[in-house]
Amino acid sequence: MKRGEWKDTSIATGHGIKDTYTVCNHGQAFTSWMMAKQGATCMTTGVPVIEGGGRTVFQENCLSKQPQGGAAHMHMTVHLAVTDAGRAFQSTVTGQGNADGYNFPINDTVTGHYVGACRHGG
Repeated sequence: MKRGEWKDTSIATGHGIKDTYTVCNHGQAFTSWMMAKQGATCMTTGVPVIEGGGRTVFQENCLSKQPQGGAAHMHMTVHLAVTDAGRAFQSTVTGQGNADGYNFPINDTVTGHYVGACRHGG
């Protein structure tokens, strides 16, 4: 996927929550730049499975600092399809998270398209 600014749309499946935002891909783990606005840092675990046709499946563990001082730990499986010569993607992100002893499911659909060079260093 191209490094630079991306416009992403995230839909929390089953919750009807839709969020559109702009992020900057500096070459870090997929969910790190996709979830940058939440302050998440992520690491890909294991070996990604290349399915062909621009499709990949991989696992990521993320830590997201919460504004109230806590942290959310998330373990996710990402099904990613990259199209348009690396300028667009569709993904489903599923898994489990934990924040302050509360477990929560993760089931999001995220799409994005490349905008251009990063602005504001984001």
